[in-house]
Amino acid sequence: MWLPGAGVFSLEDGLKLVAERARLMEALPERGAMAVVFADYTQVASKLVPFQEQIAVAAINGPENTVISGTREALHAALERLEAEGVTTHPVTVSHAFHSQLMDPMLPEFEQTAHQVHFEAPRIPLISNLTGKMLQPGEIPNADYWRRQTREAVQFAAGMRTLAEQGYDVFVEIGPTNTLLNMGKYCLPPGVGTWLPSLLKGQEDWQVLLNTLASLYVRGVNLDWVEFDRSYARRRISLPTYPFERERCWLPTSQAGASSNGKAPRQTSDSVQQHPLLGPHLELAQPVGNHVWNSELNRRDLPYLNDHRIQGTVVVPVSVYIEMAQAATVEAFGTGPFVLKEIEFKKALFLPEKGSQMVQVILSPHGDEETSFSVYSSPGEVVQPQKSWILHAIGKIHHTSDM
Repeated sequence: MWLPGAGVFSLEDGLKLVAERARLMEALPERGAMAVVFADYTQVASKLVPFQEQIAVAAINGPENTVISGTREALHAALERLEAEGVTTHPVTVSHAFHSQLMDPMLPEFEQTAHQVHFEAPRIPLISNLTGKMLQPGEIPNADYWRRQTREAVQFAAGMRTLAEQGYDVFVEIGPTNTLLNMGKYCLPPGVGTWLPSLLKGQEDWQVLLNTLASLYVRGVNLDWVEFDRSYARRRISLPTYPFERERCWLPTSQAGASSNGKAPRQTSDSVQQHPLLGPHLELAQPVGNHVWNSELNRRDLPYLNDHRIQGTVVVPVSVYIEMAQAATVEAFGTGPFVLKEIEFKKALFLPEKGSQMVQVILSPHGDEETSFSVYSSPGEVVQPQKSWILHAIGKIHHTSDM
């Protein structure tokens, strides 16, 4: 919480404060020890009453994670009593007994150094690890505050609860490991929060940082991409241009244009080969205003359909219905312009592994401005009386001159 980014002091003053505190602590006799007691604070504090002049609670890191600190002899005696009652403990490798009575000799001189630092109220919300609560607006962590912070217990668990109460649910540890992340998870209910490291042992630094950055981005955090790219040289380059080549992309049939029944494809009056999906435009003996096309769809003449399967069976894709409607409209009414709208797909059309599927496309004009289209299929390859037809797609074609 001494980070200059909070605006409490400058980077230079922060370094001065930390360095002086470390120097004064290092000068103290090395006769202290610390340990983690896996029990709640109330239980631990009650067991420390006989040792209150020699041992103090150094940190409350979780519901069942309390750190104690003091002289080696007293600490060992206290740990033996706790372990005899079934409480698990774990020693902490340290040089001194931090946050305990053994820090008292260095506090006056450290406070004098702190008085030389210019403190200001934080620019961002800041949680005090003395109280575990948010600093009030305008409250300045001054020299007295830093003296108490060196001596009194760290209220880490209380600080995590305050963050959760404020609605925070994404936590990033600024440090070389994920120690605090693991501690923080136990302070909140299971499954609450997203926990992101900045560095991890045994992993590439940049990979860990970038993974965390990506996680923050997908969770809606507003990132400063200008600062992210600032150290990288950038220059604009001209990309090569490429002209669009408008060309027809229908694949050739397997028999060089022959239809599935072995007959040559029908030629229109302007010698343009009929559309490969549409089939011949029927000339009805008694016209009723409809335009009808019969075609036979099969995997041999339209090999690209083999790539569109559902559970191993070839299914006619949606694009085929749209292409049929477009091609029929152009053949019946000219090049347009037209608008295809209100398309509905009624039932999937499956193609047999062998042979062809009879398909019929019907255009039904409704006045001068609109025509409906329908696509049907019937089992077998030949149109017979009383055939059973299945409707697959319908839609409307709007004749317009506004395009």
